Amino acid sequence: MSYKIKGISLLVTDVKRSLEFYNGILGMQINQKTEDRIEFAYKGGESINITLGKNTPENESKSDSSNGNIMITFMITNFDELHNVLVTNNIKFYRKVNEGPYGKNVIVEDPDGYLISLNEPKPTEEFSQIPYYHGFAPE
Repeated sequence: MSYKIKGISLLVTDVKRSLEFYNGILGMQINQKTEDRIEFAYKGGESINITLGKNTPENESKSDSSNGNIMITFMITNFDELHNVLVTNNIKFYRKVNEGPYGKNVIVEDPDGYLISLNEPKPTEEFSQIPYYHGFAPE
């Protein structure tokens, strides 16, 4: 038997505030939207759905109020641009930028305290581009 994650649901305190973070700041595209539920989905290739749902009083009593023990990691391609947007919007940083041999990483908190890790992998030589050439250079 094999398993594959198809979706992640986060119970949030304010769907509109979370929409501003995930759509307005991180730039995720909306797939479906109702008054108390928003689904984001990646287009093309492997995909995973992320759903924001309104936390209800019965759920609040069952859940731990510390969301900092849940982290979602996104692979991105526009690290510097997104980092500037995060700083401009006073997003809370859990861990500052770390640049290492594998690329750049930063961890921020969403409006409900969920940890969001943003990673831009360092390009491998195999896929690097010539600075003046737009597209991949032939060998």
